[in-house]
Amino acid sequence: MANNRISALRHEYGLNQKELGEKLGVGQTTVSAWEKGKNEPDNETLHKMAQLFRCSIDYLLGHANDERTRGLPQEERAKLTENDRAEKQLAKYERELYYQEGGLTPEEEEDLIESTARQEYETWLETHPDCYFETFKVNQLCERLNATQRKCLLTMASAYEEGIRADS
Repeated sequence: MANNRISALRHEYGLNQKELGEKLGVGQTTVSAWEKGKNEPDNETLHKMAQLFRCSIDYLLGHANDERTRGLPQEERAKLTENDRAEKQLAKYERELYYQEGGLTPEEEEDLIESTARQEYETWLETHPDCYFETFKVNQLCERLNATQRKCLLTMASAYEEGIRADS
């Protein structure tokens, strides 16, 4: 995965393989091998490359695809993420208000809720089939909480777990 990003970023910064190698303390053949996917840079080199290209290591390795956050400091990326969450919450509220104003019957609301739950379940199957559905739902809940709320939730979960152990 890194090969595509390394080559693209190198071209974006107007560097040839030799020049990139010099900046990173490696040879041109090493850069060529990375770009062809024959081997991967070590951790130290990944850090240097991420600094050079003003991007995260995740972006460099192809694990993060969000162009908007590439090269931004962590604080600014966090603000964008929080803004995205706020926009999603606002859209959800507007949808709920729309349905309420539309005069949905309780049966129609129930059908809508079932449809939403079904979509959530299908999303879980597509994206996280290797974890429990409940874990996926808790993770989604946590992503909508701020740091203090997440800490409170973790404290409650830990207390619950301790209570279960005490009962055993």
